[in-house]
Amino acid sequence: MEEGKFFAEWAATEADLDVQVVLADVQRWLARRHRRWLAGERDGAMAREAREWSDKLLGLSGLI
Repeated sequence: MEEGKFFAEWAATEADLDVQVVLADVQRWLARRHRRWLAGERDGAMAREAREWSDKLLGLSGLI
C-alpha cells in the first residue's frame, strides 16, 4: 500500500489533469485502507474495491 501511494504521487507529475484527479483519489483510498489494515480492520470489500481501482487505472493507462 505504501508503494502504491508513492507510485500514484510519482505518476501524477506526468499525467493529464483528469488522470491526476483519479490518482489523488486512489492515493486517498490507499491511505484510508492502509490505516484500517494496520488497525486490524479487514473486510471483504477491500478486494472488490482494489479490483475496481485496478480496472479504472488500467483503462486510463490505455493498457486495456
